[in-house]
Amino acid sequence: MDGRGNTMITGIDLALKIVMPLMRDVIDGLSKEEQGRLDKYTTILATAMDKLDPAIRAAVAVDLQEQMDSVAQDEERATYMEQVRKQREELRKQEQENTP
Repeated sequence: MDGRGNTMITGIDLALKIVMPLMRDVIDGLSKEEQGRLDKYTTILATAMDKLDPAIRAAVAVDLQEQMDSVAQDEERATYMEQVRKQREELRKQEQENTP
């Protein structure tokens, strides 16, 4: 791959790192400024993807999907860990209440 391809992949990686956190905010509702930023970075990403070789484009799409899956898994893990923490606290309270 030539230097231009590496630069483009670096640009896409940077765009993904910026867009991914913004995507999570979509659920909570974005301000007008954030919507503009999301649109801007999504456009940059789409333009860069259009210029990539099809094989590289497929690899980047897989990487994007893996990052989105990772974000979902992180959120699920955090929710699970919070549930475990609450259960442990509840067990400690019960043990303290049952200790003479």
